[in-house]
Amino acid sequence: MKIILLALPGTDVQQIGTHLASLTGLAFVDGQELTRKTWGRTPGEIILEYGEDDFRALEQKLTSHVLTELAGAEGGIFAPTSGAFEKRPQKIPEMTYVYVRQDLVELARKNGLNAPRSLALGTPNATFRELAKKRDQAYSQLADLEIDGNGKETVDIAHQIACQISPNAL
Repeated sequence: MKIILLALPGTDVQQIGTHLASLTGLAFVDGQELTRKTWGRTPGEIILEYGEDDFRALEQKLTSHVLTELAGAEGGIFAPTSGAFEKRPQKIPEMTYVYVRQDLVELARKNGLNAPRSLALGTPNATFRELAKKRDQAYSQLADLEIDGNGKETVDIAHQIACQISPNAL
């Protein structure tokens, strides 16, 4: 089983991936953490220092590397940085794309639209709404499975994913 977790910023996809890995026994790669380990900075810090275009180029290289590794593995879970699949319309057939959908009201409740995030370079509310619209369309096109994450705990979301992807694995 090879799973790509897609979600808008603030969805707690890292926690979902950690829980899902625990439930399935699969290795989990967190794009945010891998970015920190690889470049010694968070995505937001890279964007502030080098600009959005340079970060997106680095993001694509890192994502391609992880996808290549995952393609050759028996299985695994990858939660890329949230923009990694915004412009990547082609699916890799052997991977299952899961979009954990949360609406803006839910994300605002959890994180606040003015929380310090890599995307908040301007009016946070307007920036986030524009970003969410673009990514929602891209993620919906890629998704093999969409999970409604509104009002749910991350462990419950992970359990729902595991049950729907591989009901006999639990």
